Amino acid sequence: MSFTASGFFFMVKFRKIERLRKGICSMLRWFLLFSLSFIQFLALSAEFPADQLFKPFSIAEILLFAVILLLTKTILKKYRADEVKRTAPATAIGCLFSFFMIAGHSISTCGDLSEISFSAGRWLKTVIMFTGRAIFFFFCCQYIFLHLEKTCFKKRSAGSLSGAYAAFFDRHPFAAAFLTLFLLTLPGIIISYPGILTGDCYYQIAQGYGLENKKEWAVVSPPPPVLYKTVDGERIRVDTKISNYQPAAHTMLLHGCMVLGNRIFHTDNAGLFLLVMLQNLLLDLILAHTVSTLYRSYGLDIKWCLAFMVYFILHPGIRSHMAGISKEGIYVPFLILSVFEIAGLITGKGLSHRKAVPLCVIGTLGVILFRNEGKFLLTVSYFLLFLFFPGKRKIFGTFFFGTLLFAGLYETLLLPALNVAPGNIREMLSVPFQQTARYVRDAGDEITDEEREHIEKILYYEELPNLYNPNLSDPVKKSFNLSATSSDLKRYAITWFHMLSKRPDIYILAVMNNYYQYFYPDNADPTYLSFGFSKSEMWMVNRDCAEINMYLHYPENLSGIRSLYESVIRWIFCQPLTRCIWVSALYVWALFLYAAYCLYQKRRDAFVIAVPMLVQILIYITGPTNGQYNRYILMLKVCLPVILLTGLTLLSCRAAADRTQQETPVNEKI
Repeated sequence: MSFTASGFFFMVKFRKIERLRKGICSMLRWFLLFSLSFIQFLALSAEFPADQLFKPFSIAEILLFAVILLLTKTILKKYRADEVKRTAPATAIGCLFSFFMIAGHSISTCGDLSEISFSAGRWLKTVIMFTGRAIFFFFCCQYIFLHLEKTCFKKRSAGSLSGAYAAFFDRHPFAAAFLTLFLLTLPGIIISYPGILTGDCYYQIAQGYGLENKKEWAVVSPPPPVLYKTVDGERIRVDTKISNYQPAAHTMLLHGCMVLGNRIFHTDNAGLFLLVMLQNLLLDLILAHTVSTLYRSYGLDIKWCLAFMVYFILHPGIRSHMAGISKEGIYVPFLILSVFEIAGLITGKGLSHRKAVPLCVIGTLGVILFRNEGKFLLTVSYFLLFLFFPGKRKIFGTFFFGTLLFAGLYETLLLPALNVAPGNIREMLSVPFQQTARYVRDAGDEITDEEREHIEKILYYEELPNLYNPNLSDPVKKSFNLSATSSDLKRYAITWFHMLSKRPDIYILAVMNNYYQYFYPDNADPTYLSFGFSKSEMWMVNRDCAEINMYLHYPENLSGIRSLYESVIRWIFCQPLTRCIWVSALYVWALFLYAAYCLYQKRRDAFVIAVPMLVQILIYITGPTNGQYNRYILMLKVCLPVILLTGLTLLSCRAAADRTQQETPVNEKI
């Protein structure tokens, strides 16, 4: 009897303790939930320039707190203690994103990092801002990762769409994709006839015809040959001068199209339009090849194939450049081909090795020929792939040395033999020139006479403070002394290092100020090519090529539809939701997020697909411009969908296999 009573008493006491434990755990969970949510809310609602710690709450911010609370609760509910290691990628990208959001806002408003302070009055606010935003972005990353795991990119056996188009696409994906892309983009190309000229066209066209142009270059060797042109029945001798400031291959392709178009149709407009059609056909063929391979070899669902094509059809930044006359128009298709075939070589999917290698070679040659940075992009990419993939070192080592060899022979032997002047070395010195100019502006009194003398040999010292533009290095670069010798450059390099040791803060701010818009969403203004600007460029071409009676113009009978087309595009993509497509940071962080997801899934093959574009971002932060220029971020805009769909399809295959394995009974596994 006593045993039964004592057992009953122990059971009642145990239940009370268990209820108390559960109650305490529940209270702790709710406390953790509200604490994390409140820290995030404070960080996101912080008023940077205000003297007070935080601004007063509003009704909209109550909704913000509700969203944060729901997001935090969702992730904490999904979180398991055995997945601590898998949170590392999201933690890293959350901290990185938090830093760039805070630093970017400070640079955007003040031009420096003065709003990030650990002084007595601001250290608490700085800590809360960074910690809260890092936690918020961490939860956002985890939420995206969870949904990506559940998203199926693989096509289903019955197909996700029905109808004649789906049946035709299933039988002939290449033809269906090519016709879709070509037919739906053709009206915009016709409306833009003969093409949209960019800022470099006027002197490229003049160079092609051997006429005087407005771009300086280094000494040309050997002496230029002689070309005769017939102008108004008179034979005139002109010197041929071509510079590799803009890729000589593109200049000659542009010239060849203009000569051919003029001979066939007897109008200069036809030559420009011929180049526009050529680059669009090339892009459509390569995109169709990409879609077909993704559908057939990777098993990508048709709805994602359609989304891929819609992106390239509707994106105004891509469409305007593909209707434009610039090196990017012919460079972009080759870049996409290179990136996609590199992914095929990494994953072993796609075309057979015998077909993929020649296509990758073609893409590599096009990238090197049609943009001067192309050789750096692929050389570094192939070298990194050589290091990351021991099993693929033979193929990527061959591509690495082949790229070095071809680029070296092309620039040191072929171009000089064709009397092409090399590009100026100043194009590679954007970063040090900007740093020097900012140093002279902010701390000119600390510069010694010897340092000033070395700088004056390279740059126009007196005007550097006025020439310095925090977002653009071109004004400073234009003051470069074309007669500077290699000895002058060596002395400048020594001076640059010495000034770095004295004021590294100025150098860091110069770099951040020049490139922060690649990481901070500060630019949302449309930057597509416009017809108004193109008209002014046509006038300059006609002026510089007047002696051969060149006449480029827009047809008057298309002026109405041209204006309507441009107005509609501007209105649609300036709305609050669609305006984000102009933000350069959106594409950069999407790539970072993809890379973090690959690390989260522990898939090296999917991660290294992104290596070429990660290298491209490094090239961005050594270039002349900030993130507001569409033609510089264009390379990432066109390659990002290729990388995402290729990589996520691979990851989707593994996720599906893991789910199948988890759902399979133990006896079936055995």
